[in-house]
Amino acid sequence: MSRSARRIFLALPLADVFFQEISDFLDEIKSKMEGVSWVRPENVHVTLHFFGSMTDEKIEKISPAVRLHAANFSSLALSLHGIGCFPNQHKPHVIWLGMSGDVGLLENLHSAITQDLEKLGFPIEKRPFQAHATLGRPKVFHPTQERALSVLKGPETPPRKISHLVLYESHLSPQGSRYEAIEKFELSG
Repeated sequence: MSRSARRIFLALPLADVFFQEISDFLDEIKSKMEGVSWVRPENVHVTLHFFGSMTDEKIEKISPAVRLHAANFSSLALSLHGIGCFPNQHKPHVIWLGMSGDVGLLENLHSAITQDLEKLGFPIEKRPFQAHATLGRPKVFHPTQERALSVLKGPETPPRKISHLVLYESHLSPQGSRYEAIEKFELSG
């Protein structure tokens, strides 16, 4: 018997290797910006695909496609690289950390996985993939947001190896999202 629908996404976890830098930067940016709902440092990740509400039967179809491609890609050497926002700093909807290093390989991995997911009937995001890690979402516009985004540079780290992807279930609560790892996929190519 399957559980009710679950909120599912596939991501590259960053807290495993960049926890201190992410935590320090969140402390800095929180002191300079008001009106933002911040991601907890341990939850910061690069989303490769957001599936949304899924049944257990559909979730089972995801793993083989992801496992196949993860086995063909090696660990990724990535760095945290700056800060940005969507759509722009005058009206930010998402505040994010940028990535550098093996971003081209990450884009290739994303493309390979999403092509297979599309063949399996999963809806695919049509906007081009941009490697970033969401830090926060403004709840209301506040002038401190634009000011801080114009002066903050964001962390710049040396590259570190990230060796796996994770399929997560997101549990929403008034205290913020909690992510539960469903399955880990080693980048073993």
